[in-house]
Amino acid sequence: MISFRKIWRETKWAVIIILWVTSLVLGYWGFSRFSTDNNLSLPVFERAYRTLQLISMNSGAVDGQINWMLNIARFLTPLLAAYTVLQAISNIFREQTQWLKLWRMRNHVIVCGLGRKGTFLIDDLLKNGLPLVAIEKNLEPAAADEYRRKGVIIIEGDATDPDTLDSARLIRASHLVCLLGNDQQNLSIALQAHQRLKGTHRKPLTCIVHLVSDDLQKMVKKSELESDSDIPFNLEIFNTYQREAHALVDHRTDHHPLPTRLLVVGLGRLGSKIITQTVYQTYVQRPSEQLSITVIDREAEAKVNKMLAEFPHMADICDITPIQLEISSNQSLKSIVARQSEFDRVYICLGSPILSIQTSLALMEIPELANSPFFIRLERQTGLFNLLRGPLSGTLNEDLIIPFDMFEQTCTADLIFGGLHELLAIMLRDNYINSLDPVMRSPQEKTSWDALPESEKESNRQQASRICQVLHSTGYTIRPLSDWDAGKLTFDKQEILSMAKLEHELWCQWKREGGWQYGTPRNDQQKIHPDLVPWEKLKNTERDKNTSTIIGLPALLAGLGFQIEKYQSSR
Repeated sequence: MISFRKIWRETKWAVIIILWVTSLVLGYWGFSRFSTDNNLSLPVFERAYRTLQLISMNSGAVDGQINWMLNIARFLTPLLAAYTVLQAISNIFREQTQWLKLWRMRNHVIVCGLGRKGTFLIDDLLKNGLPLVAIEKNLEPAAADEYRRKGVIIIEGDATDPDTLDSARLIRASHLVCLLGNDQQNLSIALQAHQRLKGTHRKPLTCIVHLVSDDLQKMVKKSELESDSDIPFNLEIFNTYQREAHALVDHRTDHHPLPTRLLVVGLGRLGSKIITQTVYQTYVQRPSEQLSITVIDREAEAKVNKMLAEFPHMADICDITPIQLEISSNQSLKSIVARQSEFDRVYICLGSPILSIQTSLALMEIPELANSPFFIRLERQTGLFNLLRGPLSGTLNEDLIIPFDMFEQTCTADLIFGGLHELLAIMLRDNYINSLDPVMRSPQEKTSWDALPESEKESNRQQASRICQVLHSTGYTIRPLSDWDAGKLTFDKQEILSMAKLEHELWCQWKREGGWQYGTPRNDQQKIHPDLVPWEKLKNTERDKNTSTIIGLPALLAGLGFQIEKYQSSR
């Protein structure tokens, strides 16, 4: 039934047009035959006119012998006319309903692009009940109708056009996700949104931009946490390869929870990031452990040398063996891998699904890999994905085959609920809780982030947004992580005191702008907070909370992929 509905949605108007042509032709031929059978003399224009009158049922009731063609036409034509009118009214009504719904919408998510990334994201967001608006330039009618049925507002247009963003009610949205296939277009959307929000007073819009280019990521990432305080706009960079690498490296199996011997086949963007992420996590969490990684790619040596030049610490804990090979040669691949040591994990990071399957099946025949988990990159829409989900008879490790669709695992609701600024706010709260004594810490730990009142969440978000301002006050800035020891940075006592004091002053300013005061409440509506006092009069326990937060900033930001650098002498 679902298949029939989909086919009907895709072919509906073509079928209707064919039926219209058939009905009118039958009507004309029917009246011609009727004229002959009943000894009438109906000119060509009269027959054509009567055929058109069938639409309004004004010419179908005739006396005399009626042929089968006219019989079909005088019933089919009015039915087609009624159906077409109803469809037109339905479309007009749907557009008006969508406009009214959009006009009333607030705190919605705007998704630009309905390709594979966009559809995976929308499907996951629908499960969370979020209000959604999708912008797509080249709409597929069947898919658009299906999403409209599920409650998504679909706008056909160019997301890089500021008028299109306005029609999606950007001014009231909570998130803008840019998932077009071109990095420049995604950045253009972000720029248009940033310009549009100048001079507005609202909660910050979180703009999530998908970028593939590593160079662009490094350039734009510098401003990811350094937003203009006068513009309610938070920029977050999103890369499917980086997110997938995190997910794969963090994946744990019963037999191999902490891999130390890896085989990576295909050293493109995904393969490179898997290696970098694995080595970085080992360097930070298990610095005494030595990694062994074998890389197979037709340009393996050049790509490995580039990684080692970019990340000097990699050579300290990692022995990388590059093997230059045309991967399509299965026999050569099997013989070379069989000569290597056993592996804890095998990552197949090839762009071609057929080549991925061929390579995987060839390697699975090697006895030394019998207990190795295979992570195989595939697209779910290919039948090969479901094939690997079931047991493969004849393979040595049928229970350890893990196919993954990169977009399915990365374009999820976590983009919205687990974005950089939100993660930073959560980590600040966790650091605060860890700084408490055990008696005070226990009740705080029992309350998860999701269960917190919105006011408390917002307090942590505001603190996260002040980090750049606090660091800048003593001559520090935030940059993308390149030094793996950046989390070990320490501030001197004067810097810690200065930044902690400024953080308290900025917090007091934010609370007063929200109507909070210090003192004794005069009525139930008055909002009073005991810590709205100058730094010198603040309780020591509260001062210690601020200073511990400042001390923990280097490690906290390093965990999110940033480092703190000195760019000028503090005064």
